[in-house]
Amino acid sequence: MSVLKWRLRSSVTGSSPKSPGFLLSLIVRILQIIGLATLLSACVHKARKPDLVFDSGKLSEQEWELADKTCEFEAAKAVIPIKIAEIAGEQFRRIYILCVESKGVKYLGTEDRLGVSQTPR
Repeated sequence: MSVLKWRLRSSVTGSSPKSPGFLLSLIVRILQIIGLATLLSACVHKARKPDLVFDSGKLSEQEWELADKTCEFEAAKAVIPIKIAEIAGEQFRRIYILCVESKGVKYLGTEDRLGVSQTPR
């Protein structure tokens, strides 16, 4: 048997990296890896910061909503230049709390520390 016939037969049987069998097994392997990565990423629990609890005291609902929106806006403006998300989040909460307290609303703490399931306002 000549070398040319041997190479031709070996390429037909699927030993070549360009054969359909090789490509199919490669696609199956890639799909398995993607599936496994998807399943593992679903297991990751995104940590949620506990909600802040305030005592609005004698403020009406409209006054509280105005103070809340104003302080959210001010805190958002202050953290725009911060590129690291964790630091920006902590700064946002700190500035928001200071702003709300400056409007006469007392900061009580967070839900997890107070054992509260729903924030009163």
